[in-house]
Amino acid sequence: MKNNFNFFIGVMGALLCLASCEKVDPLPYYNTGKESALTLSTTTVTLSHENAEQEVITFSWTNPEFATSEAQYKYVVELAPKGADFTNAVAFVVVGKHNSLSVKGSDLNNALVAWGKSFGEVVDLEARLKTSYANNNDMKISPAVDLKVTPYAIPFSLSATATGTFSPTPQTKDDIFTTLSWTVPSYGNATLHYELEYAKAGTNFSNPGIIVIAADSLSKSLTGFEIFQMANTVDIPLNTTDDIEVRVKAIINKTGQTSYSSVQTLRVTPVEMTLYMYVPGDYQGWNPETASRIASSDGIHYEGYIWIPAGGNGEFKITTEPNWSSLNYGGTSTATGGTLVSNGDNLRFPETGAYYLLKANVHTMEWTITKTEWGLIGNATPGGWDNSTPMVYDPIVGKWKVTVTFTEGYFKFRANNGWDINLGNGGAYLSYGGGDIPVSAATKTVWLDLSSPLKYTYTIE
Repeated sequence: MKNNFNFFIGVMGALLCLASCEKVDPLPYYNTGKESALTLSTTTVTLSHENAEQEVITFSWTNPEFATSEAQYKYVVELAPKGADFTNAVAFVVVGKHNSLSVKGSDLNNALVAWGKSFGEVVDLEARLKTSYANNNDMKISPAVDLKVTPYAIPFSLSATATGTFSPTPQTKDDIFTTLSWTVPSYGNATLHYELEYAKAGTNFSNPGIIVIAADSLSKSLTGFEIFQMANTVDIPLNTTDDIEVRVKAIINKTGQTSYSSVQTLRVTPVEMTLYMYVPGDYQGWNPETASRIASSDGIHYEGYIWIPAGGNGEFKITTEPNWSSLNYGGTSTATGGTLVSNGDNLRFPETGAYYLLKANVHTMEWTITKTEWGLIGNATPGGWDNSTPMVYDPIVGKWKVTVTFTEGYFKFRANNGWDINLGNGGAYLSYGGGDIPVSAATKTVWLDLSSPLKYTYTIE
């Protein structure tokens, strides 16, 4: 048995000896690659709508000589703002037997937009080439090469279903007069929001009015009232015909760059459109049909003067129509005003037995209240320009009254013996801060009528 074991050990040793003496082929050897030299077809590129789909630059390079299979070569051209150390670089990749790569204008423009670069301004960039074999093996990086590129704002078109002449009235203020529509300026993956800008024709949008557009909307319908507001904002006088220019401002959400649509011209003839809201309350039996009114010439800022007799609780509301079935405003109340809330709690005058200037802003949803006592001021009055001659309110006729001996000269109306609220000549009606009113020397009775909001008048007897 021992002899057999020794024989087995001997055979195994011989076999191992033979195996160790068998010749093995050497492992394959690959030369390391070398750095490619990167060159550009141009070092200055001005981008535009015309070359957006054209190849505006070509990056070329020398062979990195990695291995025999050029099909496994990988080339990555990186672009980044100069000095950024290629942070947030944009990469253009090709694989295989190539010695160049061309880039379209739109791709280059989208890269600059993503970096937040301003349209129309020259941007200094750097380009470099990363070369490797297969999956980034033996990576080689070329020196950076300078490049100057000027991005552009993509033009887009604006159209209108109608362009006027528009002349909205109180009866047509809620009608749609025209609908504006626009195309989408494409900046790659960037998302946008829009604003509508408008200005008087010929002003080159130097101080435009702005209408915010709903998110993701590519159209805006304009009501008669909105067109009236636009005409009022750009100072087109009533009963005259003039043009308003409109355009859409596209704003890139992430970076804030802006571009503009083509311009549409709307022709407008504004007419008087005094809009009213109603102030029913405890002082008059909560009846909107017979309530005092506040008025607006722009549909935003409302005002009016209201006499609140002594007694009662001073509570009131503001309704958009002379009824309770339409929208009404309540809210919060302080001694000087408060906030407005649709169908909110009753508002309250600070005290009764007083004459108030009531204002409401339907954009900010705020209201203010000012107690007023009126008088005359001027060099024709006994108090001169220093002290008001008091007037007395007559609730029977709803007017302020005073009998005064004038000297020849001028006077105005002002509230609370101060200049914060004063009325003077303004054409057909008195206007805030208006001109001095001439008067001859005599004893006369002066009446001030503030009962029709925004149409304030006076008479002299």
